[in-house]
Amino acid sequence: MACPTSPVPVSLAFIPGSQEVVGALSGRYDLILVLDCSDLDRLDKMYTAQVFADTPLINIDHHITNTNYGAINWVDASAASTAEMTLALVQSLQVSLDRDIATSLLTGITTDTLGFRTSSTTSHTLRSAADLMDAGASLPDIVELVYNAKPLGVARIWGEALRDLQAQDGLVWTSVTQAMLRTYATDPDEVKGLVSFLRGTQGTDIAVLFIENGEGRIKVEFRASRRADVADIAARLGGGGHRAAAGCTLPGPLASAQQRVLAEVRRAPRGEPRPTETTEPGVG
Repeated sequence: MACPTSPVPVSLAFIPGSQEVVGALSGRYDLILVLDCSDLDRLDKMYTAQVFADTPLINIDHHITNTNYGAINWVDASAASTAEMTLALVQSLQVSLDRDIATSLLTGITTDTLGFRTSSTTSHTLRSAADLMDAGASLPDIVELVYNAKPLGVARIWGEALRDLQAQDGLVWTSVTQAMLRTYATDPDEVKGLVSFLRGTQGTDIAVLFIENGEGRIKVEFRASRRADVADIAARLGGGGHRAAAGCTLPGPLASAQQRVLAEVRRAPRGEPRPTETTEPGVG
């Protein structure tokens, strides 16, 4: 198991097997499975052209912007999460669900639906969650560990970012700087949920969060109301995602990234609230 954000963020360290995740690939492989990744650029430093060119790749994802880069592509934009798709695969292979598998998959479904609050959440999503709970996963424990057990440093970063919040014509944005992260000894991947909180403010169509990642690059997270499409904005900036949640990574400095992104957001059309869809993601 490999992930470019290895080690796994502290808030997800409870997931069985998380300590085995590595941040780089080496050697030769018979097969590579890439999950919840809309394009190979998101693999960042893990992508090695030689390894990937010589190895069959299966692409399993639910992002509507997926570029179908695999030898086999299973992309289902109607799924609430890739974890929900993975459960269907596990069941079709008649693998016996145990507590560890169930906990991992229920965590994926819960986080990508923001606790079953997104419009992507369907009756099938809830039935999948019920199957995983029947197999031993604890939904209350997952919710507590993922959403309620924030380190004090994260809370202080939220406070500073909210103090600097800016709003204009339905657009809200703020930033998390490297200085904040260093001051409170916090990893950039731990600052999650803030952009969704911003989108929840009254009158907000689009919320944008800028995060300095310490490598001279700026991670940009978007969230949108039903009146806007941030997937298109992110795609124009080299990223991707869904209409209601998307992201990209840009070169710094922070000020230039902000100027570029906010110009794109202000140009983006906003219309009447769209009907409820089945492609809105959570934090995957």
